[in-house]
Amino acid sequence: MVETRTGLETNPDSQEQQEKMAALVRESRERKEREKQAKLKAIEDEQVAKMKRLEEEMKKVQQEEEERRKAAEAEAAAEEEKERMRIESGEGSSGGTMTRETDTGLEKKISEWVANLSFGEEEEAESYVTKDEKAVLAAELAAMTDPMERREREEEQKLAWKPRMKREKKKRREEVNKMTAKVAKVQECRAEVLAQPDDKAKWDKVLGVRNGYRKQKFSVQAQVVVDLDLRILDVHVRYPGSVHDVRVLHNSQLFRRAESGELFDATPENLPHGVVTRGYLLGDNGYPVACPWIVSPYGGIDQGADEERFDTRQKVARGCVERVFGRLKSTWRLFLSTHKTNLETLPQQFVAVCTLHNILLDAGIDFDENLLWEVDANGVRRRVDLGIVGNDAGARGWCTNVEGELLRDALRDCLALM
Repeated sequence: MVETRTGLETNPDSQEQQEKMAALVRESRERKEREKQAKLKAIEDEQVAKMKRLEEEMKKVQQEEEERRKAAEAEAAAEEEKERMRIESGEGSSGGTMTRETDTGLEKKISEWVANLSFGEEEEAESYVTKDEKAVLAAELAAMTDPMERREREEEQKLAWKPRMKREKKKRREEVNKMTAKVAKVQECRAEVLAQPDDKAKWDKVLGVRNGYRKQKFSVQAQVVVDLDLRILDVHVRYPGSVHDVRVLHNSQLFRRAESGELFDATPENLPHGVVTRGYLLGDNGYPVACPWIVSPYGGIDQGADEERFDTRQKVARGCVERVFGRLKSTWRLFLSTHKTNLETLPQQFVAVCTLHNILLDAGIDFDENLLWEVDANGVRRRVDLGIVGNDAGARGWCTNVEGELLRDALRDCLALM
């Protein structure tokens, strides 16, 4: 949203007052810079700690699996060695001839192994059964008088428990695989972030990855700037929804115009704390580190009275953005829901719709508010779901751009004086 500030020039202060004001501004900027570095360091330490915890959990799971495998191999090797020694002892006493008794003993031992393996599988299957189910089966078996029927019922139930065990083991293996894939993805993203040339590019990469995870579906970013009269002033449609708002802004014509001084050309206005502005945009918390000419809300729950008043006024002013999107989507319902489209012509389609929107405003054609309502399958009249997802987070939106934070603080103090 664009808002141009103009005003009368104030009388110049004395040289001493100007020097004090300049010293206060420098001190404020240095303090803000220190706070910014401390916050960035805290965020980086938190990310490193999370990565370390994930790696430790994966190592622990892999170590437990390796220990169980080694224990099973050692047990099997011990049994095999014991049987080999027993067979060799039998061969030495009979002069190299295996007797019928030895064959019978070996067959008996093999039968015991098979029985032990089966018993172990049944025990493992029972470990996946709840105590209540075991108690119900025990009560059912106790009520049976025929031993054969009781045994048949018990074996039938144990056979029914084995598929559950297999499903549970498969589920756990899948969870381990998913965790492994997540760790690999985090490590890959971390490598991509560290490979960026500077802090700005690193933060753009981090925010872009988080935004892609959050949306979890294909979409196209539409950057739209509007004024209080609901007129669309700038449109930029190009990037997919996985790209963060900040990256879209940095690659738009709007950013180049603002940085070159072409966007804001109003008479400079003096604000508290020595801040001078020619104009600015109001944005949501999706632009925490964008640039000094975008003012975002403070956010958070530990706000003071002045910050709370500023956030309320800022949100009310930004309400015109949602009103414009409501009109666009409800009037041209092609953009109201998911649909198949030609991505090469989609930007032209959206720009054409925005142009028609401005033409309707110029012609003085009123918007039909009934377009914002619909009747569902049950005959109930309800508000149309516009599918607008905001970036206003519950946590405090720290601005790591010193000039942008100074501008926001100055506007906050102006509102406090009204």
